[in-house]
Amino acid sequence: MNRYRLEIDGLRALAVLPVIFYHAGFDLFSGGFVGVDVFFVISGYLITSLIIQQTKEGKFSLLDFYERRARRILPALFLVMFCSIPLAYLLMKPNQLEAFSGSLIAATLFFSNILFYAESDYFGIASELKPLLHTWSLAVEEQYYLFFPLLVLLIGSGKLLLACICTGILLSFSLSQFGGNLSLVYPFIEKEWLWVDVPSWAFFNTPTRIWEIMTGALIGLYLIEKDKFKGIYGEISGLLGICLILVSVLAFEKSTPHPSIYTLAPVLGTALIILGASPNTFVGKVLSTKILVAVGLISYSAYLWHYPLFAFSKIAMTTEENPGILNNEIILIMATFVFAYLSFNFIEKPFRDRKKITRKQVTIVLFSSAVILVLAGIIGKSTSGFKNQYYEAILPENRFLIIDREQLNEQRNSFWSISRRNQMVKSFDNDDRDKILIVGDSHSEDLAAAFETNSDLFYADFQVRRLPLLEKCFSLIRSVETDRLCNRMILDYQKSSLPNNANYIFLSARWSEDSIEYLADFHNWLGDNAKKVIFFDRTAEYSDTADVAMLLANKNKNKKIIPEVANKFLSKYRNVKLDSLNQELNIVVKNLGWPIIDRLSLSCSYGDQCDFFSSDGLPYYSDYGHWTVAGSKFFGQKLFDAGFGERIKEPDFVLFSIKSEVSE
Repeated sequence: MNRYRLEIDGLRALAVLPVIFYHAGFDLFSGGFVGVDVFFVISGYLITSLIIQQTKEGKFSLLDFYERRARRILPALFLVMFCSIPLAYLLMKPNQLEAFSGSLIAATLFFSNILFYAESDYFGIASELKPLLHTWSLAVEEQYYLFFPLLVLLIGSGKLLLACICTGILLSFSLSQFGGNLSLVYPFIEKEWLWVDVPSWAFFNTPTRIWEIMTGALIGLYLIEKDKFKGIYGEISGLLGICLILVSVLAFEKSTPHPSIYTLAPVLGTALIILGASPNTFVGKVLSTKILVAVGLISYSAYLWHYPLFAFSKIAMTTEENPGILNNEIILIMATFVFAYLSFNFIEKPFRDRKKITRKQVTIVLFSSAVILVLAGIIGKSTSGFKNQYYEAILPENRFLIIDREQLNEQRNSFWSISRRNQMVKSFDNDDRDKILIVGDSHSEDLAAAFETNSDLFYADFQVRRLPLLEKCFSLIRSVETDRLCNRMILDYQKSSLPNNANYIFLSARWSEDSIEYLADFHNWLGDNAKKVIFFDRTAEYSDTADVAMLLANKNKNKKIIPEVANKFLSKYRNVKLDSLNQELNIVVKNLGWPIIDRLSLSCSYGDQCDFFSSDGLPYYSDYGHWTVAGSKFFGQKLFDAGFGERIKEPDFVLFSIKSEVSE
């Protein structure tokens, strides 16, 4: 049992490489994230084997165990975190730096999985811009290993432990599968196995992940008493295991429910390799090759380095001047392994050697490092990412150009409370007002907010409801392809009384080129309700709005900028390619007999100049094209001023293009 297994290090390489290639954006490795699941099983196998064997020999010590874990995990982790701090300070804006500071604290204290679950939000800082996001998996492992050794000490290593592990696997696996049926909005429990409402909860949190580690633990218990599979059984086990992992890596994608029953593939694949691979089997020989073993040895450091390198390169790319090298995934991967090699040889190995670094020394170094990292995080959080220093570099009159997307998103999320969302899917009230149903993705939510924030203008004549339907879901109405989220949304639409009772159905989404092809099918699918449709095309979209606004502020450090000038400057960064897309959509939609409202003209009604800031400096956009609460109110007012309330009720209402009305 103590024998070093080369093939396990090769298996580590098979775990880390797909993760790195996935985060590098290589489409071939669309399921590369399952490498973390492989790591979980390996960890459960190795550490459980060690604990059980030492327990049986009467040599197990909690102090030694936690010291060994600290020597294994913390030195390289703390090095990466210390190296990330100056990069974060130089490259990040205050809201990003504040979030990074929080992750410093969470990663140091091993609750980053909880933090990142709490931060998980469609409108939050993009996950690829969170340099320490990958530490969630370390947090899951360490939370598990806080209680597992105690369990072994309490009940021993016999049948009771086996029963506890099997029970833990069943409960955790069940929670990972059925947890997706728990919803934060009514109905609170879904009837179908649809992984929709709380995937981030299951993805990040320990209760839905420990079945993977415990699977490794179960293998460890088995191999302490039994031999690995031999002969043809070992060959089949290894080959089947490698196939399951490779299929997961190549076939899974972001939309694959995870963790769930699908996760059995990489987990069982890893288990089968551990049980069957040996120096005498084909898979064992492949995994024992020098290159894979070498990668496996530095896999932990490679895992630690790759994500900050990718994240900081993306953050750096948002500035106006940057070297093209930052956008080269191959160079970033090469840098990952260079840093991994160095940190493995000069950090990991020395700290694992008790002869070189004593317990007292390692305690002092790691404890001091942890205190410094936590203090750095506290300072970054308490100063809101050094916002004051950030502001001081900009004229007071120009500080409206500092767009705090996190704050804007918090306002938006607060506006779209659970109760408000629930209200938007309730049946129409029984009164004489015209009934409007808005259908579409998050941009339809913007449109609904335009009515909600201008209730004094619209709600005397109209009542508004909304049903979510992602843009991609429109294409699946008559397709044989399936998508769990879309299936649920389409089912919700079919079950709802809103479409049949509405006087008008507004379609609003971030339409793509594919939209032109499937809108006719969607028209037919709607049946008689197609006569009620009014189509809203794409809204104005920009490059990263916060960065573009800051670019203007930095170029005018001694000159006052008024909102009108800022609007003109930002208009240069509008995605003009959408104009041709909207024109194509206009033709298709007109042929379908649907009136069309030009959302673009709501914000760009002065030729090439678009409204981005209000006269008092309030931003209308929170990101590339989603409206803020202030933006929704502004655009709702523009819709009202264009005569929406009167025109929509005209019997001859055939085509309503606000842009043509305003330009005349």
